[in-house]
Amino acid sequence: MNAPDPLPAPGQAVGQRLNAAQESTAGRPALSVVEAKRFHQREQAAADGEMAALMVRARALEEDGQPNVAKIYYQRIAKHASGELQQQARTRLYELRDPGKP
Repeated sequence: MNAPDPLPAPGQAVGQRLNAAQESTAGRPALSVVEAKRFHQREQAAADGEMAALMVRARALEEDGQPNVAKIYYQRIAKHASGELQQQARTRLYELRDPGKP
């Protein structure tokens, strides 16, 4: 007959639990403030790149005579972009709203 496996030594059981905890997100330390800021900056840079690409597409649509479709892009940029890009999109939306005014 097979003998049952012996119980792990107390230190070994603690080590196993520690390893299991470290594999989950609960066992990882929270990001430092500096790391969190860097992470946010990378996310913002990626979003700004996407918004810049949408701005190029919106301008191309305007040139192709599709201002109503371009408005959709400008609305998205105005909502999700920041800084100068956001302001440019808002300006174009205003200009497209009443094209008769200079």
